[in-house]
Amino acid sequence: MLPTEAQWEACARGPKGLIYPWGNEWDGTRVGVRGVGPRVTWPVGYFPQSVAIFGHHDMVGNLWQWTLNPFDDDEHRGAMAVRGG
Repeated sequence: MLPTEAQWEACARGPKGLIYPWGNEWDGTRVGVRGVGPRVTWPVGYFPQSVAIFGHHDMVGNLWQWTLNPFDDDEHRGAMAVRGG
């Protein structure tokens, strides 16, 4: 079962409500994003330095993750909200 957007955010931010799983400052060396290495989908856990506080991998970068919530705008009606990526 997919998480709701709120559940996904809680896992990614942890109890302190961090901006990123590792803290509040961006660190592009912790994730697979455009401009970092080859353009591929990295294996789960490839960036262990970005593991979220509850042990979830790849909450930022690598690929988009679906949630149970639909987009809440008219342009994307019927599409589901995504997070991560």
